[in-house]
Amino acid sequence: MPNNATYLFEGQARHTRNSESWWRAFFSQYLIYRARAGECCDLPVYTYSVSGGYRTVSRFPFDGISYNTLFVEPHLTRFTFGLPAWPKGFVRLRPDILVLRPTPRAATFVELKTIGASIKKSISLYSEICKHLADNSWSVDLLHLLSHGHETASDRVLIAQMGLRIMLWEDVLRDVHKTPLAQLFDFDLSPYASAPEEPVDEAT
Repeated sequence: MPNNATYLFEGQARHTRNSESWWRAFFSQYLIYRARAGECCDLPVYTYSVSGGYRTVSRFPFDGISYNTLFVEPHLTRFTFGLPAWPKGFVRLRPDILVLRPTPRAATFVELKTIGASIKKSISLYSEICKHLADNSWSVDLLHLLSHGHETASDRVLIAQMGLRIMLWEDVLRDVHKTPLAQLFDFDLSPYASAPEEPVDEAT
């Protein structure tokens, strides 16, 4: 029986599954829907340790998210952030999701993973971009969205070592199940939205 979102991403067969582009679009619409609905929604943000599992450290903020502030795979330039210059090395990164809140100057990057990909490829560049923006008076947040059944085991070690903040697809699916967005699917999302077996410690 399926017990996490990785089974959903895999679909009936890997060679006919939906791409990460589909899931980026879906997640972006979910964010806008939740922001506009104005309903109470609890989407935890975690840190992870190999020995202790997931620890809730905050909640994802939906305020200020709209069509005009949320961008899917945007090209980043100096104009994106109103800066006088933008390092050439940063041009090749197109974040999965970018939420820009100009007042105050706040940017949230969300990197999505489904199956067959690792966060290693872009993490160092994200670190450089976040530092560059922080040095230019931007408040920056970097989040990774993945399943607790994420296939790339080395990513878990990297997340733990770097203290990266993550969200779980299973939390998203449990919430989607309560919204009209669930009608996009031909089946019940519940079997793919289980909590992880590792302990999830609430922030104190």
